[in-house]
Amino acid sequence: MSSESTDTHQPLRGVVYPETKRVRLVPLRDVHLPILHHWRNSATFLRNCTNRRSGIDYSGFVAELNGDFRRDRHEQFVVQRKSDGEFIGTVYSYNFNRVDAYAFITIFLQDDKQHLGYGVDGVALLLQHLFTTRGLFKVYMEVYEYNSAVINVIKKTGVMTEEGRFRKQRLWNGERYDVVRFAIFIDSLVAINNFLSKLGQDHERG
Repeated sequence: MSSESTDTHQPLRGVVYPETKRVRLVPLRDVHLPILHHWRNSATFLRNCTNRRSGIDYSGFVAELNGDFRRDRHEQFVVQRKSDGEFIGTVYSYNFNRVDAYAFITIFLQDDKQHLGYGVDGVALLLQHLFTTRGLFKVYMEVYEYNSAVINVIKKTGVMTEEGRFRKQRLWNGERYDVVRFAIFIDSLVAINNFLSKLGQDHERG
């Protein structure tokens, strides 16, 4: 991460970002850390996107994030809505395996930006990026079974298949839930590209 710009809402000059007409993926920089800290402590993130259970202060978050990148975090982007420049969520890959050519992904959106299609855009852009620039054969996404909204979207799109179900692995509020693992392969890249084309994918330079 770096702090090339103090204006977090303006694309960097000369940088081509993965984007559709509605959102762009901006590589994570130091200037994004305050909002990332806010998201990390939100009830939605703790419920759906992490094994951690409680909030932490800013300095603890920075140390935690640096540790995540040293351990298994691969690439991370902030999802920016293009109409007003607002940052509305984040997507990232982790557990990148260069030899067997696979990785895992996670997405988070602010509560008021969910169910509006931004998440589908963000995931499609991240998948396209990973398959075309990182040489991946396969990408996994794990979802807790109580996150029915995400599971329903995945099943509706039809490009990811359920590969495994880890029974009662997630302990949340005293109850145990399955962890559902979905997968998508490189041969779905054509479908991803076609989907993004329908969304009016373009690349703008700042």
